[in-house]
Amino acid sequence: MIINTRSVSPGYFRTLGIALLKGRDFSDRDKGDTPKAGIINDDLARIYFPNEDPIGKRITFDDGESWISIVGVIGDVKQLGLDSSAQPEVYFPYSQWRHPQ
Repeated sequence: MIINTRSVSPGYFRTLGIALLKGRDFSDRDKGDTPKAGIINDDLARIYFPNEDPIGKRITFDDGESWISIVGVIGDVKQLGLDSSAQPEVYFPYSQWRHPQ
């Protein structure tokens, strides 16, 4: 399964009117020297965390070398157009962005 990744600044979701369903948004405290944070969309939450709260769970993209703590869940965004379906997505704070290998 492909999981799309995006890096965003604090306030990105509020600015675009994307609903924060659970947890918190990114803030200035999410910096390069703090634990890695991620916000997932509802589609990814339904697939990987059915019937459980994903807040506080950790995910990895590099076979466990580094971990990202899920701090929030947002509503699904149809990135490819209104007639497309949502795809699993993970958002990272721009200040912590390191593209997964």
